[in-house]
Amino acid sequence: MITINKIITELNKYSKNICTLYPGVQDEEIIGLEKKLGFTLPTSFKTFLKECNGFELVSDTIYGIHQKKNLDIYKNYLWEKNESNNPLWSHLIPISPDGSGSHYCFDLKTLTNDNNECKVVYWQYDYDFDDDDPPDVETETFFDFLWELLERIKETNNYDGSDK
Repeated sequence: MITINKIITELNKYSKNICTLYPGVQDEEIIGLEKKLGFTLPTSFKTFLKECNGFELVSDTIYGIHQKKNLDIYKNYLWEKNESNNPLWSHLIPISPDGSGSHYCFDLKTLTNDNNECKVVYWQYDYDFDDDDPPDVETETFFDFLWELLERIKETNNYDGSDK
């Protein structure tokens, strides 16, 4: 089972030259984010934010609650929903850019009854999704998404930042 401790332990193995971990945030900041979004976020993501308010590793980013637009989940949500050429559906919350304009997103329509988890989907910026052809599910949980991301990075990069 993938846990927050396992994820943080893996992230801490990477050199600070290629990995920037942002300090966790307080409950009040998370509650404020949920109010601005108008949605309850998965408990797994809130647990993550308390431990690590997002990170940048090699060329991958996981959003958090930040002043800088390129790192802030809410600012990216607003832009993708209101300003992009292919507006993001309201119930999708971008959590990680792919570097080409598309995003991995929480699908809050799939939030479990206990609010612990929801699926992570891939929103392609240049594709016209509809109810009969929704975004592809990447993983069933946020922690699974993070772990798969870390495994993919580990295939090409050593912990010291050198290429494999």
